Amino acid sequence: MGVERIRYHWLLIKQNIKHLIISSTIIVNQAASNLKEYLRTRDAKGLNQKSFEDIFCENPTYGIKLFRFLEAYSGSPGLIKKEPLFEFLELLVKDVQTNIPTFKNLERFELVSLISLQDSKFLTTKEELAQLQLTYLDTIGVIKDLIKMHQIGKKAVSTNERYIKTLVDMLYKNEAGSFSWVSLVDFVTKQMPGTKEAIKLYFQAKFMGKQINNFIPVVNTPSYFLTDELCFQLFLSTNSVLKNCSQLSLLYSSVAHQGGFNQMIQAMKDSKLPTLLLVQHEETYDQKVKQQTFGAITNLKWYDTQQYFGTKDDCIFSLYPYYKIFKAKKGEQNYCYLDSQKGFGFGGKNGEGCRIWIDKNIENSYCNQFDDTYENGPIVLPYVKKLKIKIIEIWAIQHPADDMDDNTEVVVDLKDPLLQQPDEVQFPDSNADYYWVGQDQKIDEKNSGYYWEVQSETK
Repeated sequence: MGVERIRYHWLLIKQNIKHLIISSTIIVNQAASNLKEYLRTRDAKGLNQKSFEDIFCENPTYGIKLFRFLEAYSGSPGLIKKEPLFEFLELLVKDVQTNIPTFKNLERFELVSLISLQDSKFLTTKEELAQLQLTYLDTIGVIKDLIKMHQIGKKAVSTNERYIKTLVDMLYKNEAGSFSWVSLVDFVTKQMPGTKEAIKLYFQAKFMGKQINNFIPVVNTPSYFLTDELCFQLFLSTNSVLKNCSQLSLLYSSVAHQGGFNQMIQAMKDSKLPTLLLVQHEETYDQKVKQQTFGAITNLKWYDTQQYFGTKDDCIFSLYPYYKIFKAKKGEQNYCYLDSQKGFGFGGKNGEGCRIWIDKNIENSYCNQFDDTYENGPIVLPYVKKLKIKIIEIWAIQHPADDMDDNTEVVVDLKDPLLQQPDEVQFPDSNADYYWVGQDQKIDEKNSGYYWEVQSETK
């Protein structure tokens, strides 16, 4: 047991050191790049296309789009002068409305999306913008450019589009459909409220040399669900404790742990921290494996009181086959519920009729489309009456202040026999070895979120 414990903690230390080195390198390289660019161009007349490609090294294609956008705006082909660049930045980095006529009626995401679409010709009036229709690929491109902001300062990093596509799939009946630009702006404003602040921080770091905290936390062990892109997408979509989160620490996985429901509940209570719940429902129909993924975020620690608790910033969500956040609405405040003798859930009344219910007998777990606490809508596809849970992961959400508090220290030894006490009900196909592989291991997955496509079984 001692060797395995040392091995686990050594892997965790290596991972944290790697993250710190990468974070520091990004900040130093970005500052050096900004300084180098400034020194190179301070006596020049402006910036050329190569300058923008270098500045936006994590997304040089967007740098080229921005260069061409500013070319059209400034009327100065081949070179962007400082004056039009500063006028453009005024909208993106200040919290006051700009006085520049061209940008006066535009919000940050509106401007960023138009750059992504390369449609500067539509900037003349709001009436023209109201007529702008987007294809499926147009919208994928806009959301992808937004999500890639979390990669700031990293060169040639690929982007996992799985949850970007499940978000866009919700807006289109099929890939041949169209969606208005105005509707996309309204959707992002309501469903991704953190976008405005993230854009501001991103462009401040790019052009003002301001240090930016990482948008995404350290994940202390591999996950079947979590990607950097998903962490950032949830950060943009929720008014939750994911903001300024420094680390996600695995409390329980049905794949890695053998203790079943009792161990899961004990880990949740012992952590004394807010949590991120991720669940995969899996069924086989006509020899095809169908998977649906959903979860929830709590902003407080768990209380085993058989009483509801939580805050208005708690939320539940669907991830696959569609990405949608269901926020708390006015009215009932039945956010979270825990009865260690029965189960735990979100929404409902008196521990019944919950939107998400994880039962002590796992086979009795379920989801509902409606309740009085959270926004209405299907968390899993409506035909699913009883969940067939394949995987559950529960993560502690840690902040820098928690790292200094001994009462909130999260220590999980995935192979400690003391944590492997069998329960009456076990999750299927546990495989603790998965959590010992490197972070670079890829999980086989379909890129498209469309549910009617054949979904290969996760390996």
